[in-house]
Amino acid sequence: MNTQKGIAPIIIALIVAVILGGGYAVVKTNPSIAQKLGIEKVEKTEVANASITTSTITDAEARAQLQTANMCNYPAAWSRSDCVNHPEPQTSLEGIHQAVLTEVISFKNACDAWTGSGGTCNVGVTGGTETSGGHVDASCSHISGDKVDISNTASVNAYILAKDSAGKYVNFTQMADRHDAGGVITPQFKNNTTGVTYAKEPTHWDIGGVGCTK
Repeated sequence: MNTQKGIAPIIIALIVAVILGGGYAVVKTNPSIAQKLGIEKVEKTEVANASITTSTITDAEARAQLQTANMCNYPAAWSRSDCVNHPEPQTSLEGIHQAVLTEVISFKNACDAWTGSGGTCNVGVTGGTETSGGHVDASCSHISGDKVDISNTASVNAYILAKDSAGKYVNFTQMADRHDAGGVITPQFKNNTTGVTYAKEPTHWDIGGVGCTK
């Protein structure tokens, strides 16, 4: 009975704090309240989840990963060993989310495996976090580090658009078209393995939505 009387004022105080917009501050600055209410672990989980979606890397780190993954496999005309078509700032990967880069590398590996003895997939990055090229500064955008472009080479197109004998896509699933500015309709496809969206723009594939809320 005494325990219930001791907890009741705490609960009332917490409810009032939430109403006034300060509930999180009460829990954070008063660990004893969090412990008594059994929500200490919830706060730690929220912080851990936030760190996943905000994990970004530098341009140099991103290029090093792409080079190690042997992304592009282009002929001699492709001179950049890091598989990014231009150096900073024309094409920048500064501040890109690791999850986005991991998606591109995973795509490369899956495409190679699917191609098999037919050769390797030519996957080169043509756009990142740079402000040029019509990139808009918004959430889940290129500039926020949530999107990347890859070249629409023959091997990339063949893997994404591959169909079985019944005419069904085998590696991706076609989604509703995206309606862009100027009345442009952009076809979209979902990676069956990762669930990430690939949009087929005129000169490249626009990859986005990795770990961000639209």
